[in-house]
Amino acid sequence: MTTSKRNRILIFIAALVGLLVIYLLVFYSPNKRFNWSEDYKLEKDRPYGTWLISELLKHYPPKREFKILDEPLDHSLKKAITPSNYVFIGDEIYLEYLYSDSLMAYVAKGNNAFIFTSGTPWMIQNSIRNSNNWDQVDSDGDNANDSEFSAEYKSFYFDTLFTEITDGKLNPNNPYRFIYRNRFDVYNRYWYYLDESSLGRLSATSLGRFYGINSELDTLGGINFFKVDYGEGSIYFHTQPLQFTNLQLLDSNAVDYANAVFAYLNEGPVYWDEYNWIFNRPTSKIWTYKPFFSRNAEGPLTLILNTPALKWGWYLLLFFVLLFIIFEGKRKQAIIPVLADKQNTTLAHIKSLTRLYYHNDEHFAIANKMFENFLWHIRSELTIDTSKPPEKLIPEIAIKSGSDEETVKAIFDLWKKIAGWRSAKSEVFLEFYKLIDKFYNKEKE
Repeated sequence: MTTSKRNRILIFIAALVGLLVIYLLVFYSPNKRFNWSEDYKLEKDRPYGTWLISELLKHYPPKREFKILDEPLDHSLKKAITPSNYVFIGDEIYLEYLYSDSLMAYVAKGNNAFIFTSGTPWMIQNSIRNSNNWDQVDSDGDNANDSEFSAEYKSFYFDTLFTEITDGKLNPNNPYRFIYRNRFDVYNRYWYYLDESSLGRLSATSLGRFYGINSELDTLGGINFFKVDYGEGSIYFHTQPLQFTNLQLLDSNAVDYANAVFAYLNEGPVYWDEYNWIFNRPTSKIWTYKPFFSRNAEGPLTLILNTPALKWGWYLLLFFVLLFIIFEGKRKQAIIPVLADKQNTTLAHIKSLTRLYYHNDEHFAIANKMFENFLWHIRSELTIDTSKPPEKLIPEIAIKSGSDEETVKAIFDLWKKIAGWRSAKSEVFLEFYKLIDKFYNKEKE
């Protein structure tokens, strides 16, 4: 074997090893990773999936059949029995005229439909409008714009909201608190609701509301759960589908809320729609019976390799990564000498400070640091602006932390005294420490 051929083989082996190392560093994790996409897929390992609510629907009394619809509604609903229940949970539903007509005909026979999306599909609104014989002619005798008769949806921007059933027969003991989270932290998001004036446009009945508190401590809310009677059946709409995902239903209080919502199920089977996902459609407007991504798809790489342009782009990317490893893998800097580790004197320093404060009955400096850390915790963990006056700040801290307002107020009152005295003797310092410790422990519960 010549030297040149041997070098090529060694370079090829080194490239393969390099790609393996890149994969292990970038993609491999000893801990299981979760997909935090708000995709409402029927999978148990997705925080915003719908596996848990589907399991609840299977076990609601009386024992009922649970069937997944993976065909267009004009096919699948022909086989549905009456009475029964149609359920769709997702950000938006894909309905063509044929699908919408099939769904409305299904409801008119005496069945229930539960559509939990951020808004009511226009085609369903159009069917409801036609059934109510709305007059679409304005005062000048011209045809009115359809948008003037459409239900109006608005939104509020919260990270925490409270939602409840307003039907007196099904009202839970307490409103349910939902905090929006993603992989890293708590964030604000838009929560949609039906405008009060739109109830009449849809001939709808309000069944549930939500409210939240904004940064100015104003309480805002609206209708998020309502019913529209159609023919002999009813359609139940919920504008906040995230409240029925796996992450939320880990809380027993959320399960109580879901039970109250689905108390309107009739005694027939449940038909769960897994076909009409708007995000499973191609970006083009060419209609197809088969979703672009099926529920059994292997992942994004399947799409890339099945599309010629993306496939060759992927191959070029791998080729250039290989060239980078070959030509940039050589060392370009001299070896850095190993320096001896510095002695860790932190422990000795801490012991010296401990002896100093132990012999001195003045602890103002420590109390000052404790209050600074307390304010930092409020800003970073609870995302609250601490520059507000205490009378606005204290109620907001109590709501978001779950602690009682008396404890939070006691912390601020005692610190005001300590700051005025510029002193914290042992008894006062111990009292201040116990109040802050009580706040942290209550928050962990």
